[in-house]
Order: sequence, then structure tokens, then C-alpha cells
Amino acid sequence: MRFTTAWSSVLSQNVTLRSATISLSVCLGLVSVLAVKLGAKEPIVIERSCYSKLLAKGSSQHTKEEIEAFLRTALSQRFDSGVEPSLEVISLEEVSFKKQEQQDLTSKNMRQKVIINSVDMSGADAKIDADRLIAVGQVRTALAFPIRATISTTNRSDSNPYGLILNRVSQISKKDENQ
Repeated sequence: MRFTTAWSSVLSQNVTLRSATISLSVCLGLVSVLAVKLGAKEPIVIERSCYSKLLAKGSSQHTKEEIEAFLRTALSQRFDSGVEPSLEVISLEEVSFKKQEQQDLTSKNMRQKVIINSVDMSGADAKIDADRLIAVGQVRTALAFPIRATISTTNRSDSNPYGLILNRVSQISKKDENQ
């Protein structure tokens, strides 16, 4: 084989490989752009039941009703006797306060339950009008129990669908209530 023929063959292969490389690079770029565009779209959620239907995407903002429902659940876990607190919903500090409080109540043969009447939100703080039911044996009494709660947001999960955490709870004294 002659040198010029071999060189001509190498040059033609180089041109073919160069054009193949350029066309594959363009295709890779298009597929990358398409993948990013499709990856940024919101997922389609289909509820499977008797009739399958497309679910509307919920807002990530917490509504007043959702906060009130969370506070009812969290305060029940924080104050009610016989209810185990979840670290997904209540801060570790409040869980330790509950354990200490429940030890005091059980040593006196007492039980308690908190019933929420109204919630007034102002930022991350909530002023709550509640009633505290205390039972000693068969004798029960209801007391006014105004409290202030501080909440914060977290990621929603199966164990905490609200995406909120009860950080701090304190009873409002009569002096603070008048101010």
C-alpha cells in the first residue's frame, strides 16, 4: 500500500469520526436540556381509589385551619395524660417538661386534658385560650388555661404531615394577659 493512499484513508476516517463526534455532542446537549426541562416540572400525582383522578397540588404555606389543627394535636401530646409525645411534633425540651409534669400528676393520682377554645396567631407565636380539665379519681374540675405557644416549620413527613414543630409552651399569667 502506498503512503498517499494510506494517508487519504486516515484523513477520510478522521472526517467521518469528527462529524460523528459533533452530531453526538449536539444530541447529548439536546437530551440534557430536555432532561433538565422535564425534571423541573411538577410531578403528576394520581389518587388511586375506586375512580382514579388527578390531585391538585397543595400550597406549601400553612393555613390558619392547618395551624389550629396542628396546635390541637401538639398540645394534646404535650399536656394530656396517657398520650405519648412525638419528637416529630414537639421539641425535646417540651417532651422533658411533659415527662416531669406527668410524674408529678401520677404521684398525686391525677390526670389532665387540655381543650382548646380559640387560637390567635401572630407570626410564629400563638395565643391560645384553652381549658384544663384535671381529674382526681372521679372528681373533675375545669380551669381556664391561657397559654402562649411558639412554633416553627420543618419538612412535612408521614409522622408530621403539618410540617410544624411545637418549640415552646408557657402559661400566660393574669398580669401578662392584661397587657
